Amino acid sequence: MADAQFKTPEVARTSHGTETIRNMLLSTPALVIITIFGVVPLLIILVYSFLKAASFGGVVWQFSTDAYLNFLFQKDIFDDTLQFSPDFLIIYFRSFVYAVLTTAICLGLGFPTAYFMATRPPAQRNW
Repeated sequence: MADAQFKTPEVARTSHGTETIRNMLLSTPALVIITIFGVVPLLIILVYSFLKAASFGGVVWQFSTDAYLNFLFQKDIFDDTLQFSPDFLIIYFRSFVYAVLTTAICLGLGFPTAYFMATRPPAQRNW
């Protein structure tokens, strides 16, 4: 243990570099899983959002921004004019409010609980 205090700068740099490489290699499986199950599905959704909808479900592999146009506007069934429709905005706003409230409630309950647990004597912390 005393030897660790008296390492030369070269040895310290090599040790730090080795630890960095080891840490990167140890985090690789987690990053691969996050990429496969998190990032790739989001990219697939993004690609499909720019495709034209088929008549009876599915997509036609043709570029289209209709999905984003339908987010704010609705086509009239008789004369194909676009009319502003706030329905999706209301739904997204309501979801955002619920997310903020849920986060605030979790923080309001979680931090006092964590503080209480952290200030207990070591023998009582597991309980």
